Amino acid sequence: MTLRIAPFLLVLAASAAHARSLPPGPVLGQPAAYVIVTPSSFASEFQRLAHWKTRYGVPAVVKPLEEIVAEYPSGRDDAERVRMFLNDASTQWGTQWVLLGGDAPWVPARQVHSAFLGGLDFASDLYFATRGGDWDDNLNGIFGEAYASPSAPGDSVDLTPRLWLGRAPVRSAAEARAFVGKTLLASFEPVVARPFRAVLAAEVLYPFPWTPGTPPVIDGAPYAESVIPTLTAHPDIEITRLYQNVPDPNWPDALPLSHDAVLDALEDGADFVAAITHGTQEFITVGPDLITGDDLAATTNGRVLTRGWLWGSHTGDFTADCVAERWVRTPTGGAVACIAPSNYTFASPTPQYLGAFMNAAFGPAAPAIGVAHAEALLGFIPFAIFDGAHRLHVMDLTLFGDPGTQLYAPPAAAFAVEAPAAERGSTSYALAVTRGALPVPGASVCAIVDDREWVRGSTDVEGRVRLPFASPLERAVLLTVVTPDGGRWSADRLAEGTVGVPSGDLAGPRLVAPSPNPARESIRFAGHAGTGGGAARLEVIDLGGRRVRALPITPGAFELRWDLRDAAGRRVPEGVYFARLIDGAKTTALATRRLIVLR
Repeated sequence: MTLRIAPFLLVLAASAAHARSLPPGPVLGQPAAYVIVTPSSFASEFQRLAHWKTRYGVPAVVKPLEEIVAEYPSGRDDAERVRMFLNDASTQWGTQWVLLGGDAPWVPARQVHSAFLGGLDFASDLYFATRGGDWDDNLNGIFGEAYASPSAPGDSVDLTPRLWLGRAPVRSAAEARAFVGKTLLASFEPVVARPFRAVLAAEVLYPFPWTPGTPPVIDGAPYAESVIPTLTAHPDIEITRLYQNVPDPNWPDALPLSHDAVLDALEDGADFVAAITHGTQEFITVGPDLITGDDLAATTNGRVLTRGWLWGSHTGDFTADCVAERWVRTPTGGAVACIAPSNYTFASPTPQYLGAFMNAAFGPAAPAIGVAHAEALLGFIPFAIFDGAHRLHVMDLTLFGDPGTQLYAPPAAAFAVEAPAAERGSTSYALAVTRGALPVPGASVCAIVDDREWVRGSTDVEGRVRLPFASPLERAVLLTVVTPDGGRWSADRLAEGTVGVPSGDLAGPRLVAPSPNPARESIRFAGHAGTGGGAARLEVIDLGGRRVRALPITPGAFELRWDLRDAAGRRVPEGVYFARLIDGAKTTALATRRLIVLR
């Protein structure tokens, strides 16, 4: 049933006829603020991300696509079934964050239609982020039609994003593993303090191709220059300008735009790249040169992962193997998140959208990329009622990556956490957060108690918090602290007053933090492999999910040292790795730790 405010305005729709009751507390008794929709074959990989989100204060759940299809038989297709589920999750769980864990068609896309330019059909993930109507009010099987006249009112499409949504463009469990590894890596502060590096790449947009020395009709460089004040408001941001129209007295510091200049900037560790250039599914243009999907897939920027914004038409067409997807899938680095259009883009809306996006992402609140993207779209909606460039921009701009990925955060000041040992049988836990001799109020503190209960609180004016438990502590409490300026701390506190490796049947499988970390010569692992029969092992994998080394361990408490060499005895490259505790012949990790190898 649709409530029409006016035939040409946005609508709010009630989907009660299709609503389904969801389990009230799917994440350790809590509603799911973050939902990952993915095929069951990828679910175990995305569960790592859900666990990390939950631990850091955002209760997250993995919802297999197959369950959604079975639970919403009234949907016309799988895309509508997913949207019906997300509407219920938003209403009943308060879900705000959504990750579509798969490329199309692994997680379905919604094909929409625009009458602009004689008729365009393209995929739009905005469909899943909105709640009003069903995007096919006239029931003709064509989704997303705009208002044309009283006799052709279209589909009364709600274009307002209600969810912060992104897509992980993965096609296999191995790609999902690499995507999650990169997403987790991007969530940590840099190993070595350094400036935030922003790269602005712009070419002459019209005429295309442009002949140097002739006056440009539309130059992308002024669009890039318009966001410079937003970036220079932060003294820790270094800006590199790569423009086709150089030299020019308006931007004397700009360097020539070229294939090698852009790729060198990526390899050197660009944190953010905005490319105002033409493109297709297969490449982006950089003046007279091309950067292909193969070029981006071969980048090896390692632990400094890029956040990207591509202007070129079709560079985000995820019904094809587009350049934005390939950049995000790069296992050796590449981008951790990228915004790109699935269809055409036009010069007229670009400065408004780019400016709104940058003001949000680099503003005082510095929200996650999914929030900044949604906030930027809001400014276009009043102009998107009719078919045209603005409506196309709203509907086809796609976020590839975790919507919770931070694009920019000012450097967090150092802080300390006073976290004593936990006691078995206790019904609460207290800790304190300080910075120097001063308390840190307002820090978010989360605890996972015995893998059964999730508790969250905030430090008071004295920097202290006490977290109550619903039942007495038996085994361990996993703690995380996030300060108001984004600093993070995490640790395990094991029962019976023990901070190290527990002993006996009380302790389940556990892997304590490796040390030293980062490591240059060797690294120590310790933990408990459980008391069941069969040999366990400790696997070290790289960001691409490839096994680097398997170290055998026996059941019970263990301690071992890894010499940073692979199975063939070769020193492993510098970078980020994950240690996984595996029980016997099983392949699912019982515990995982992140580690960094330096030269």
